[in-house]
Amino acid sequence: VSSTSKLSIEGANLGLDFDLALSGRDIGTMTFAGSAAGIPAEAYAELQRAGSSGQQPDFNAVMPQIQNITIYGASFGFDGASVTKRLMPMMPGMQGMDETTMVNRAGAMVQMGLMQLQSPQFAEQAAKAVNAYLKDPKSITIAARPSSPVKVSDMMTLDPAKPQDAISKLGVTVSAND
Repeated sequence: VSSTSKLSIEGANLGLDFDLALSGRDIGTMTFAGSAAGIPAEAYAELQRAGSSGQQPDFNAVMPQIQNITIYGASFGFDGASVTKRLMPMMPGMQGMDETTMVNRAGAMVQMGLMQLQSPQFAEQAAKAVNAYLKDPKSITIAARPSSPVKVSDMMTLDPAKPQDAISKLGVTVSAND
């Protein structure tokens, strides 16, 4: 486990930039990163209280407070050491196919699964990344890197019937073997 973080305090608000990596020998490394500002200390305290007491947070109280949180970006990645290469010979048998067929079909399955997001470009990008990773399992990353910072209130105004708008606004990408 390794991490770096920066916590900033401005008035009653917090800012947080973090990178966290969890590594397993002969498995790989999962990385998580994010950056946000304007996090109300009271909203954070409510979430902590709820978590420590085993209760659900009072979202009616928290929602108005989080509207001005600014999201700068986030990512999740996996850098494979060897676990994918070891699992690949086993997984196709569970699906009743050979490894080549499974790798060739994986991208199409991902693309079909993502079609409900109504962003053919994103679905195609994700399918290509999954295919590239399975053919040569080095790394795969999903990231949200908006072209300019995004407030939670901006996200709340998006039409739920148009999920592609959220993908675009957040600058969501999937890449492999970078």
